[in-house]
Amino acid sequence: MMKAAVTTAFKRPLEIKQVKIPKPKPTDVLVKTIACGVCHSDLHLAHGDWDFKPELPRIIGHEGIGEIVEIGSMVGNHLKKGDIIGVPWIQETCLHCEYCLTGRETLCKQQINSGFSVDGCFAEYVLMNGNFAVKLPDGMDPYKSAPLFCAGVTVYKALKVSQVRPGEWVSIVGVGGLGSTAIKYAVAMGMRVVAVVAPNDKV
Repeated sequence: MMKAAVTTAFKRPLEIKQVKIPKPKPTDVLVKTIACGVCHSDLHLAHGDWDFKPELPRIIGHEGIGEIVEIGSMVGNHLKKGDIIGVPWIQETCLHCEYCLTGRETLCKQQINSGFSVDGCFAEYVLMNGNFAVKLPDGMDPYKSAPLFCAGVTVYKALKVSQVRPGEWVSIVGVGGLGSTAIKYAVAMGMRVVAVVAPNDKV
């Protein structure tokens, strides 16, 4: 058994429960959670704010980092026990539709999502499809890295597909969690940044 924060009803506090540790399918790895960010999307999911809602009860959380403790029989040798990996929003996609084949897998109609289609990272253990798992580089802080698996990949992809080149200007509108990360990425990518904030924004 493991401890998990479970959404049992929309617009109600999460409940700390003892639930069964999930069993990995052949393409899964079982991950012992180290850290998990709290994305604003988690709040929307827990409140049932969107037209599409997770089936309840559901363990949410999709900015996870953890250590692989068990490996499914069909997972390749690119992963091993002890590896530290991320558990992002996208658990897996079909890999065959027009969106997956053109680098737009976020639009795949068959995608499976952490904390929505399947249980997520607000738990001591979580499953992750081994074909979509990303290892953290050695020495990377898991606590600082967890938000990169949603906020980080979101803004990185936006900057990448913008086709802005080093030395060119990019405008980043709004400097909250994603915007501040986008500014750091843009600077690291050699872009010149115009940050747009609300009038009288002191932050």
